[in-house]
Amino acid sequence: MRAAPRFVMLLGGLGVGLMHGSCGAERDLTGIWRMTGCGEATDAGCDDGFAYEIHLGRFGDDLAGLVVRYRTQGDGFDSFQKPYECGCAFIESGSVRDERLLIQVGAAGAQLASDECGPAPPPCEDERYTLTEGDNDTLSGQRRCGARASKVGFELSAGRPRRQCGAP
Repeated sequence: MRAAPRFVMLLGGLGVGLMHGSCGAERDLTGIWRMTGCGEATDAGCDDGFAYEIHLGRFGDDLAGLVVRYRTQGDGFDSFQKPYECGCAFIESGSVRDERLLIQVGAAGAQLASDECGPAPPPCEDERYTLTEGDNDTLSGQRRCGARASKVGFELSAGRPRRQCGAP
């Protein structure tokens, strides 16, 4: 009789361990990823005058979320503030394949009314990101807008990912 409770406890512990272990991959990439390097001498990927923030959720090998565009404020200033938000678009398709993130962004969100946004950039009909994970919660790779490509880097930021686009 004593063996039965131990066996049940062992099976229960194994089940909890398996369930906990299966959530690991989803947590690895889920979060808010902010573009780095804007306003610095390298200006990696910020050549269009905007910094990008990816709000990402991972579900197995699939990625979902949205990309928010902000007017860059220059070195030493935080561009990722609501007043500088200049558009938002949903991720149409996203996946993780061979340790690379492949993200296809939907049609660019409408230009939001704000003096900080300045003139609307030309629309990006085919916005894509190809990123790989680095050390210390970083992503690096390429952002493509049609045939034009630029190097980009992102770092994981605190906070909860947004699930919808909307005016600031």
